[in-house]
Amino acid sequence: MANSYIAVAPDSTGKKLQTFENTIAGQVVEAEAVTLVDSAGAELTVQADALTDTQLRATPVPVSGTVATGGLTDTQLRATPVPVSGTVTATTGGLTDTQLRASAVPVSLATVPSHAVTNAGTFAVQATGTVTSNPTAATTVASTALEASHVLKNSAGSLVSLSWLNSKTSSQYLLIMNSTTVPADGAVTLLCPPIFMPATSNGMLEFKNPLVASTGISVSNSSTGTFTKTIGSSDCIFTAQVI
Repeated sequence: MANSYIAVAPDSTGKKLQTFENTIAGQVVEAEAVTLVDSAGAELTVQADALTDTQLRATPVPVSGTVATGGLTDTQLRATPVPVSGTVTATTGGLTDTQLRASAVPVSLATVPSHAVTNAGTFAVQATGTVTSNPTAATTVASTALEASHVLKNSAGSLVSLSWLNSKTSSQYLLIMNSTTVPADGAVTLLCPPIFMPATSNGMLEFKNPLVASTGISVSNSSTGTFTKTIGSSDCIFTAQVI
């Protein structure tokens, strides 16, 4: 049979009896049900499950109290627990150093107390000012009369500066040799190339890096400006600083 309705005595909401048939296990079964209607007789729809977000938003939800505009403050957020879903790992006790370092911790300088700083332990002393490569004081060696040669240092050392005077009316050369004595004429070991001395002239050599001699330091005039020595007459004056 088709669905039909049986009128019953109405009350404040109004009621109808609905009859319908179902087929159960191949058998037609007649059934009746009560359905709700409004005062005009229109059937009321009953929501079988939870309302959707769209249905909830369709009807304004009354809110009482003061409603704040904009984002909530930290105090407002903390006033009401915020539900957290998912797996939450709770750490008991204080945070480890690694956990603290993982997130920057804001520190206000106003909360850091001031106090005197005390140095403890042994500290290396740093030199100030200009430090020379060789702190040993230089010794001055000078001729006391006109001479052809002079031993400036009879042991290993360094030549810092050398002044010379050539009183000869012709030019000649100045040789600086790695020797504890003035060697004989011939091949000698020079510490630097021969220095040309014009006639009746004087000059000075100042080494930025001292000239190092492994054996000794001696000087001589020479008429030959090669790696051989040909000593001249006593017509020179030498003044040097050695270390």
